[in-house]
Amino acid sequence: LSPAVRRKLLLNRLAKRLEEHPLATPVWAVGISTAAPAVVRVLKAIAQSPCGAVILPNLDIGMPDFEWDAIGSVDPSGDEMRRTGDETHPQFHQKLLLHRMAIMRSEFALFPGCKDNARAKTISQAFCTAPATADWRELPAALKKLGGCRTMLCADSAEEARAIALLVRQALETSERTVAIITPDRELAKRVAAQLLRWGVAVDDSAGNPLLKTVPGSLLVSVATMLETHFGPVPLLSVLKHPLVKAGEPRAEWLRYVRQLDLVFRGPRLGIGCDGITQAIDSEQKVLIEWWQAVVDQMPTKHLPDSFAISHALALISDTMTALTDGEVWKGVEGRALASALEALQRSEIDTIGPVQGNNLSALITQLLNREVVRSVYGTHPRVAIYGLLEARLQQADLVICGGLNEGTWPQIAQPDPWLAPRVRRELGLPGLERSIGLSAHDLQTLLGGTEVVLSRSERDRTGPTIASRFLLRLQALLGSNLQIESEALRLARALDSGLRLDPIEPPSVSPDAQQRLVPVSVTQIDTLRADPFAFYASKILNLRVLRDVDSEPDAAWRGTAIHAVIEEWTLSDKLEPTKLIERADALLTSPAVSPVVRALWQPRITAALKWLAEETLYQFGEGGRTLLSAESFGSIPLAGVRLSAKADRIDRDADGGLVVIDYKTGSAPPTKKIAAGYALQLGLAGAIAEQGGFAGISGKASGFEYWTLNKRSKGDGFGEIKRPLTLRGKD
Repeated sequence: LSPAVRRKLLLNRLAKRLEEHPLATPVWAVGISTAAPAVVRVLKAIAQSPCGAVILPNLDIGMPDFEWDAIGSVDPSGDEMRRTGDETHPQFHQKLLLHRMAIMRSEFALFPGCKDNARAKTISQAFCTAPATADWRELPAALKKLGGCRTMLCADSAEEARAIALLVRQALETSERTVAIITPDRELAKRVAAQLLRWGVAVDDSAGNPLLKTVPGSLLVSVATMLETHFGPVPLLSVLKHPLVKAGEPRAEWLRYVRQLDLVFRGPRLGIGCDGITQAIDSEQKVLIEWWQAVVDQMPTKHLPDSFAISHALALISDTMTALTDGEVWKGVEGRALASALEALQRSEIDTIGPVQGNNLSALITQLLNREVVRSVYGTHPRVAIYGLLEARLQQADLVICGGLNEGTWPQIAQPDPWLAPRVRRELGLPGLERSIGLSAHDLQTLLGGTEVVLSRSERDRTGPTIASRFLLRLQALLGSNLQIESEALRLARALDSGLRLDPIEPPSVSPDAQQRLVPVSVTQIDTLRADPFAFYASKILNLRVLRDVDSEPDAAWRGTAIHAVIEEWTLSDKLEPTKLIERADALLTSPAVSPVVRALWQPRITAALKWLAEETLYQFGEGGRTLLSAESFGSIPLAGVRLSAKADRIDRDADGGLVVIDYKTGSAPPTKKIAAGYALQLGLAGAIAEQGGFAGISGKASGFEYWTLNKRSKGDGFGEIKRPLTLRGKD
């Protein structure tokens, strides 16, 4: 059964039981405003029982008969009111309810202790039918005042939350004074609750907190995502850094290892699963490897199968959370709520949905538990509460704050029916699309009867400018200058977080002494030293490094480093066998850690470029008469009191005995003009180091400098070409 059908059957059975067996004890139906037929049958049975009473919220028994008739016409032979009535009127659903119960409005009386006063008449006038607004000009001045009600216009929703929190804080200064914050805007409610925490006021929110947004719930989603992605770096770190994991005394040491693992994950992902992470850790970090192996041993499984039963996955996630938190995840109100929700899923024979794919695990769990909420059972302030419109119908407070009075929030915008036109819905007797507007108008009309009421709205929210609620505009049009404005709370809210004015400090003036400057300099850092000495100071003297994103997409820098490693292994280990070079490149790009998009874009280009490199290398060592001297070798010499170092991709000896310094480029080679200006001098400096014996076993004069670029050729088709920035001809 669908929830609506099941609810209808239950209500009909309740009504039948009350009709056949009237209860001798008092039965009250309170605060019900819906006119659904099944609900009407229950109310009618209660009203006809000996001890029954139907107490309607804010039935306007003082409204003149002509206005009551203008809400909608009633045909005794059918439900014509639904077709012709004004559903946006706050009394429409009350009238429809009385019509279906076959009860006259005159049969109702005010609840004992209530009285119909001038304020009630003013509220009724504010929500009258559109034609009746023409009579506002003739209303006596006494009916154009609404004592105890004031409005507050804020710049944005954040300022509105601060102002509401200040009103609450001020009200709590009075002993036994109660406050109710009523809003359909869940974001505003959360903002107000967060603002009240600055004074240690924990507020009870009737809507509760979503289970998956709690601390234990967030760990559940993180563990599910971690298993789904085969221990992906980002979800794995979110699990290991979670506040419940290793909470207490051992947490400081635990986080020290997690931060070291975080540094390992900076950059593109290098492997899949726990074994891939182990291989990514530097073999010299033995302590980190031992710690990681101990973490893996705590995991119930290292791998989630491609297809599984959902009950098996839930049990696996629960065991993982228990092991990582030593059972702390199940403690407290939120932990017990999570345990109950998972236990209910296990009891519901959830495996009947069939096998589930591994990449859908977190989405499935979110879908199953996204409606679960956790409500505080203790620890909240006894005199403050946040209600939705439905929960507020049976509540009363000394100060009532109605927040979020904007169109689209209060009332909500009617959503169009994708299947039936409005006229067709009326002919079928279905509720109109504007049904919720009338209900929210009725809620506000009721709340305006509070002793002290503040109506609040903001000019902007996170989506952009807002429009004032039609209900608030009606009040402003009726009352005019008699409508009181709340300004003090707004002034304090704007000053609350303004802070002190601070004069900006001067930018740092870096001046390292002579001893601090004695650091080794790489030939690739010469450009930085010349163009941006502060960046060189931060990198080489302060030893600061720019951290890459965790599990970032492979970029040009990663591609260059990876291709250099492939060429180095091919040169040193494969004896320059052309097929081996292509095989190594394919192995790099076919790794499961490389996304299919990157593989599809890079593999054809890299394969073509490396094929050219292999052919050109064999040609140079054959017909070109060259000899390989070194590949990926380090060299250094003392220069001006510091150590100048270089890593040469390759150094050859040509047929004339001179040295040829080669640099592999996965991008473009630096232009000659840049080199002439004194930048991009890596090749020349590497040649100077080689001439002075800085590279072990290499001597001679550097006479050739070549960039072997692997990108698309500047002229013609294909990939790969040799560019020589210095020709040694003419005046060069």
